[in-house]
Amino acid sequence: MSSKILKVLFFLSGFFYFLFKRKYQKEIRENYFYLFEKKKFPFSYYLKNLAENLSTMVVVNKKQASLIFDKIKFLGDNIIKGRGGVVVTFHYGIYELLPLIFSQRGYKTAIVYSPQRNPLLNRIFLKLRSKKTPKLLKNLKEIKEALKEGYLVGFAIDNVHKGRLVLLREILPHLKVSSSPFIIAQRFSYPLYFVLIRKNEKDYQVVIKKGFSPLFVKEELKKNIFDWVLWEK
Repeated sequence: MSSKILKVLFFLSGFFYFLFKRKYQKEIRENYFYLFEKKKFPFSYYLKNLAENLSTMVVVNKKQASLIFDKIKFLGDNIIKGRGGVVVTFHYGIYELLPLIFSQRGYKTAIVYSPQRNPLLNRIFLKLRSKKTPKLLKNLKEIKEALKEGYLVGFAIDNVHKGRLVLLREILPHLKVSSSPFIIAQRFSYPLYFVLIRKNEKDYQVVIKKGFSPLFVKEELKKNIFDWVLWEK
């Protein structure tokens, strides 16, 4: 299926999804107002942006990484190759492609998979992720083994509904994120990196910051807020 058709399908799916999920519309508007003090939220533009990101994540796989790889610029800190590390990101931009992007640069990559509450979304994302990374981790034993073998282990920390959660009021009043990657990095003495992939007009920027500073993260998320899944699905 072509990228253009996928964009249309995702846009329409998003339109009808929010049509029946008014509470999510309200949540998005409240979060947007908190960050920018603007009441009018451009939903059509937001849906268009999300649809484009989703279609890109579906189309680009291990065999077609060149479609975006030449357009990627890395900013910020370096990540040491061959040493295990914990990577945290958000459901932002084309986040599903981060393992593929790092593997193209010679890193061993793995992601921790957290099942979605919606069964249909769970099947879609599981199939999607299996095509982007050779290693999916589901428990602490697998995570420890991967880190010991020098893998970068990735976590998307927002929109998580299981395990230990922590409130990050510095970013949004009701934003809860998984505390697991922070505990794992500290307990087993592995470096922790915040990574975000952000779309510009002509390229993609991969922002890398060693450690996790909520205020820094907040400012990075705000730079292209329409790339962020702004509601707790």
